[in-house]
Amino acid sequence: MNDSKEFRDLLEGLEGTSYHEALSKVPDPIKADQEPDLDLENTIDDSQKKDLSRRYSLGYFGQFHYGVFYAHLKLKELEIMNIVQLAEIHSMKAIPRNHPAWNKSVVPF
Repeated sequence: MNDSKEFRDLLEGLEGTSYHEALSKVPDPIKADQEPDLDLENTIDDSQKKDLSRRYSLGYFGQFHYGVFYAHLKLKELEIMNIVQLAEIHSMKAIPRNHPAWNKSVVPF
């Protein structure tokens, strides 16, 4: 995986892991640059945020260890990042309300 030069090499290296499923939904960035019609609604960063949110939410199932407090802090951090991102989009005033950037927030649960 460390020797991956292209996105598909990374996907092949992650085959058989839980990350492969998350990254298989992401379009190849090189193809996205070449084809402007390809929608980059789900980027690698969005995929990672969703995966982290899912994993931190699983910390609540045990509820008998200190990992719950850590998961709570990390989910609050994701929530604050969502609010900051929406505030920055709103302050630009250049993006209409129906633009896909408004739907980029990651729901914690």
